[in-house]
Amino acid sequence: MSRSLKVLFCEDQPIVAADLEHMIDQMGHQPIGPARSLEQALDLADRHAIDAVVLDLELADGHTGAMVGEVLARRGVKVVVVSGHSEVDPRIAAVPHTFLAKPLRPEALALVLKRVAAQLAPRLMPVPVAAE
Repeated sequence: MSRSLKVLFCEDQPIVAADLEHMIDQMGHQPIGPARSLEQALDLADRHAIDAVVLDLELADGHTGAMVGEVLARRGVKVVVVSGHSEVDPRIAAVPHTFLAKPLRPEALALVLKRVAAQLAPRLMPVPVAAE
């Protein structure tokens, strides 16, 4: 059996957000979002018991992704930063996170979420895997 995560995704570009949602869902996890701003991200995080956040550092309200990461990491949420910029917000350096470069490769995200699920396995509910 695999483990299912609740994954908040923070992305202000509609096409990229749709791709993220599809990827997370296809990996067997529950996508929560998209959050396009700091306020939306924190609201969704408050309403859902999320396990991980996949976030872009630049959201619709500016360079607020690092703040999202800071707040959620303090709550025990695993942080995955996805960015197309080589220079990232220095505030994210203090937050334990995994960095994935854009364009995002689905297999890279799948590997990271698999590791997160393994770390959180004792508190996650099992999800049945369909037999072939």
